[in-house]
Amino acid sequence: SFSPDDELVVFERNSGGGLRSDLYSNDPGLFVVDREGGEPLRFSESGSLPHFGADPLRVYFTAFENDAIVLKSVNLLGGDARTHMTNGMAQGYFVSPDGERIAFRENYNLYVTPLLPGPQKVAATRKGDALPVIKVSEGGATYPSWSEDGTLYWTLGPKLFSASMDDIHDDDFEPVTDGTTIGYTVKADKPTGTFALTN
Repeated sequence: SFSPDDELVVFERNSGGGLRSDLYSNDPGLFVVDREGGEPLRFSESGSLPHFGADPLRVYFTAFENDAIVLKSVNLLGGDARTHMTNGMAQGYFVSPDGERIAFRENYNLYVTPLLPGPQKVAATRKGDALPVIKVSEGGATYPSWSEDGTLYWTLGPKLFSASMDDIHDDDFEPVTDGTTIGYTVKADKPTGTFALTN
């Protein structure tokens, strides 16, 4: 993920992946590096899905803490740690480019909720107990991402879906069910004849 000024890149390094990457690699962690190259700097020893919001000096990531999935952020040196959101069933958090919203996956669907400024720790679920929560997908969502203009994209199988913030905040908004098919068909070899294995 690139920083808002396109100067830095954040990434995760592990061989098994996921929130418990510490279990799968001898040198796991989240790193930041200059886009022109150089020595990566580790800013967290564990976590997943590192990305920037609006601030090029703060990195958000998903972490596993106290049996909950949390949205955390740190500065580029790994300091000034903040926990913004917690959810025992979340499958990942994604802060919008303007830093005002969070998309999160729960029970395989995608939801959007406000990101409060500062270090407030909010328990957010799809039920919207603490903050208003809007369900944007129907039937599941994978690989969510934000565009610079605040449009939220995700896939489900061979289809690509999207919802703009204007649409999401419309009083009549319903979870998106119409997507663009991005799958394609290829010819495959079809065997003929019979081959017997004996003994």
